[in-house]
Amino acid sequence: MKTLFEYLEYRDYLKDHYDCNKRQYPFFSYRYISGKTGLDASFYVKVLQKQMHISDRAVTPLADFLKLNKREIEYFKLLVRFNRAKQQDKTKLYFEKLIELREPRINTLDAVNHVQTISVDGGLPVVHNDTGSVLYSGLGTNTFIGSNAIGAGVSNFVGKIDEVRACRVVRSDAWRMLCYMNQKPVDALIDYK
Repeated sequence: MKTLFEYLEYRDYLKDHYDCNKRQYPFFSYRYISGKTGLDASFYVKVLQKQMHISDRAVTPLADFLKLNKREIEYFKLLVRFNRAKQQDKTKLYFEKLIELREPRINTLDAVNHVQTISVDGGLPVVHNDTGSVLYSGLGTNTFIGSNAIGAGVSNFVGKIDEVRACRVVRSDAWRMLCYMNQKPVDALIDYK
């Protein structure tokens, strides 16, 4: 199961938590969760089906049941508020706070300090220090996306790249995540009606 910090929908996290525990423990059920949290079992099912949201008051007993640490509890509370938010300014505020709680907080490309980061599906970035391949000098210098032609031979990227953005400035984690969330087919993060 993914870590809580990889989720931007708390109900997906709760559903994955339920499915994972149900496979491991036959006694794990909605009634069991109800007994441990005080939440009505039928209400909890509706939450997992994304028909309802939990209240702020229900976050603490649920966080205790999930055995979340202090930082995870803070993230979970913000995640619930982020998912319930109806106004764009509130959504943006909660989103930025969620990104701040994620680790590591790294920029996507820093050519001056020779640091590259790669993010898969909007997830946490992976850092790669490379003193050679981040240096670009002047016109006529080849830029390779998906391969590295420095040194002897070419090393190709294994996998698929579906989107590339090049910017003159280093972008924040929040900007990167917003770009990812905004390209989803059923996105409601930013609405231009």
